[in-house]
Amino acid sequence: MKGKLRIFLKNIIPLVGGLLLLFFGERINRDGYKKRILIIFGGGVGDVVKRSVICEYVNHYLSDYDVYYLMPYQLTLPYAKETISFDYKKAKINPRYYLELVNRLRKIGFSNAIVMFPFWDGFLPYLASDIKSEVVFCPRETEPNLSYKVISRAMSFVKFYTLKKRFSFIKVACGWDKDWSADHFPSDVWKHVYFISQVLCKIDPGNATHLMNDLLPASGMRTEIELHMDDKDAAEGLKNYCVIGLGSSASVKNWDPKKFGEVAKFLSGKGYQIFLVDGPENIALIRDFAKSYGGKFTNPLKKTNLNELCRDIKNSVLVICNDTSFVHIAIAFRKPTVCVNNSLTGADTNYGYEDINKWVLTDGIMSDIKTDDVIKEVKSLVDYVQKTPNSPKEDFKMSFFGK
Repeated sequence: MKGKLRIFLKNIIPLVGGLLLLFFGERINRDGYKKRILIIFGGGVGDVVKRSVICEYVNHYLSDYDVYYLMPYQLTLPYAKETISFDYKKAKINPRYYLELVNRLRKIGFSNAIVMFPFWDGFLPYLASDIKSEVVFCPRETEPNLSYKVISRAMSFVKFYTLKKRFSFIKVACGWDKDWSADHFPSDVWKHVYFISQVLCKIDPGNATHLMNDLLPASGMRTEIELHMDDKDAAEGLKNYCVIGLGSSASVKNWDPKKFGEVAKFLSGKGYQIFLVDGPENIALIRDFAKSYGGKFTNPLKKTNLNELCRDIKNSVLVICNDTSFVHIAIAFRKPTVCVNNSLTGADTNYGYEDINKWVLTDGIMSDIKTDDVIKEVKSLVDYVQKTPNSPKEDFKMSFFGK
């Protein structure tokens, strides 16, 4: 019930904000706006990081434009003239804040807006439409459930009936499509590459021949984050350390913390320090880990600060976790990772750099994954790091999933 209420509210608030814009909306700045493009990022931190694969396309194909990123986190991605951060939660519940955000964007003025989140989300497409760009590009995906389907159809009728020419929808495949089998669907990273390639072809048809043939040379594909903070005191001043994340977005995704403890013993035996990135919400997992591990480790036990987390992952030797968000960040910094996960989250997994980003997956429950299988992958990466301290040699891979 709470989930349906959140869906309802985040679609109602922009309507209220839209009414306020009729009376208090700023005029669109059209001075030079033909050369300004806004890219709107949405979703969780991991979702945003995965979508950063489009930044190389911005660099290659939109270098003649002033590209702005609208970001729901204090996160900076490359090749933008400016990154504008906003409070996503506040914008969804506060019409006045929504009004202020839209007016700020109207004062800059954008000829094109690109929404990096599916149309059924509702909120971000609403926001993009109120900016009054000439064209809003948005991915059209199958809705995840009936509630979203109803909302999506209502949005089309109520809000966008007169704006159909403004929206340019691009159909992309997803795990909810009936014509995709449950055990075979495209990587999210591949999906974002496909979406941005189609957008670029529409912005400039001259890109079509190259983009349709090979999208972009494989060597140019990567996810990436810019970090603008001092490395000093990274991970509580530790050096030669490995990051371990015990918790995840849902408890069913958690691997046994006692097994993580066994992995930590192996790493400690190789001379590495252990750094846990879990906050107080995972105190029970931390205690079970501590009993199993039995050694010294560092854990600030505080709510994660995103900038600090990025810095600590960037300066680590290795990242091991069962939450894909940590892995998405690590891959963006080209760091070795081992992710323990369920193959049902396939669109989030099995991508990165083939020689340093390892995935230990199960078709069943997380307890099916054996400690020895994880340590085997960890050992291969430890050996790799000791022999090859520089960046990975393999190209960035974007997988399809199937048995």
